[in-house]
This record gives sequence, structure tokens and C-alpha cells, in this order.
Amino acid sequence: MIAVVVTACFVGMRAYLFNSMSERIARDLRRDFFSKIIGQDVGFFDEQKSGDLLSRLNNDVQVVQDSLSTNVSMFVRSLMFIVLVLVLTFIMSPLLTGVTFGAIIPVIVMAVIFSRKIRGLSRSI
Repeated sequence: MIAVVVTACFVGMRAYLFNSMSERIARDLRRDFFSKIIGQDVGFFDEQKSGDLLSRLNNDVQVVQDSLSTNVSMFVRSLMFIVLVLVLTFIMSPLLTGVTFGAIIPVIVMAVIFSRKIRGLSRSI
């Protein structure tokens, strides 16, 4: 029960931190872009439609914001999980950890070689 409560607290903190960070970055991007647009000469607005620029700005900033709040958060969570599992595995059995890495490294090398061959074949097709 305690583990569930502690996990829920950390998940909530992670969501809050990454969402607030992505909101601040999106705000700064919008402010910087808007100040650059306002600083342009009148001829610029004759060539460019300001509505199109602002629409594109909002779409691009939304993509960046979604990536920061979701993808970076998931990456950090997964990285912390991997490190924790590796540490616990090493504490429980250093020999088993070494054997596991000894088996995983050749599999990774073979996967990289195989994926390069597949990529070459798909490009030629």
C-alpha cells in the first residue's frame, strides 16, 4: 500500500514538473516569435500573411510542447527504470548481470547489422 502511494506521488510530481516545463518553454517560444514578428518592417507583412504565420507558430509550438511533456517524460522514466533494474540485478547477482550483458551485446550487434541490410534492401526495392 505504501509503495502505491509513494509511486502515485512521484508520478504526480513528474507530470507536474514536465507539464509546467513544457508550458514555460512554449510561452517563451511564442513570446520570442511574436516579438520578432512585431519587429519586422511593413514590407514583410505585404509578402507574408500574419494569420498564416501565427497559425503555423501555434501548430509548431504545440508539437514541441507535446513532445517535451510526453516524450521526454517517458524517456526519463524509462532511463531511471533501466538504471534501477541494472543496479538491483548487479546487487543480487554480479555474475548473472555479467552473463546477461555478455549475451545482450552480441544480439545488439547482430540487430544493427541486420537492420542495415534490411534498410539497404528496402532502399533498393
